[in-house]
Amino acid sequence: MDETPGWAHHYEIIFCIFLGALAYLWGGNAHLVLPQALYLLALLLGLNFAAGRCLKRWPDLEWVAALIIIANCAAVTGLLAYSGAVASNLWVLYLLPIVTACVLLRGREAFWVTAGAVAFLSAYYAFAAAFGPALYFELGMKNGLLVFAAASVWALSRRERMSRWETGLVGELRQTAEGRSALLHQLLDESGVAVFAADAGSGRVVAQNRATEELFGYSRAEFGGLQVSELDSACPSDEDPWRRLYHRLRGIKHETFAMQARRKDGGCWPAEVKASLVSHRGRDYLLAVVRQTKVR
Repeated sequence: MDETPGWAHHYEIIFCIFLGALAYLWGGNAHLVLPQALYLLALLLGLNFAAGRCLKRWPDLEWVAALIIIANCAAVTGLLAYSGAVASNLWVLYLLPIVTACVLLRGREAFWVTAGAVAFLSAYYAFAAAFGPALYFELGMKNGLLVFAAASVWALSRRERMSRWETGLVGELRQTAEGRSALLHQLLDESGVAVFAADAGSGRVVAQNRATEELFGYSRAEFGGLQVSELDSACPSDEDPWRRLYHRLRGIKHETFAMQARRKDGGCWPAEVKASLVSHRGRDYLLAVVRQTKVR
């Protein structure tokens, strides 16, 4: 199954949304320490684009991209240190590696990136502030939001993956079936063996190969309206032995018999017929292989 949803390749769009959020949060922050915060922002930019390029260049090495994305958590932690410590509202940037992992990576990698974001935020609180009930509650709320965001984005991403996989599978199966059908028609046309199929209920010919058309002298279009009984010169006008054959085949499935075949021009010739009963999509069909037993 394709693990990457369709919009995952537009990685830069995701990152630009976070840049817009960063600009908004940065505007009201009086605790920024420059130029250190700018250096960390540049590092964050570089790491994110590196993760995107890594996935495009080596899509099978997702663990490498996961390590780069986890490194984003370290850069975000540094931004906290230079933008107001635990009071900084830039902690929401931990959502960037989480959303990136849930959208672009498999479940295992997304889990470890989320765990890394929670661990970096918790470690920063442990070293940067004196813990009290209020900070415990604040940290719990922030980590809970990160985990909830990860679960929500992963569920949406998973749904998109499954939808694309199912759509692709249906298309692939359809192409495979169409390809096999075309190949079968070509093989039957080139085989030189006369084969035709008729609807068991109506006795009307529904498919035939080129050898059948040549043997009976009808064009492909003319065959479309023929009854099987019209190909049998021995078939009485008030009785259809092919209908009786259908009822027999329901019990034995296969039968070989001789018949006096009739061409379009009225000429008759002896033939051997191997008939079978085939069911397809709830309907029964008579499949006949016709062989001329002597030269006309």
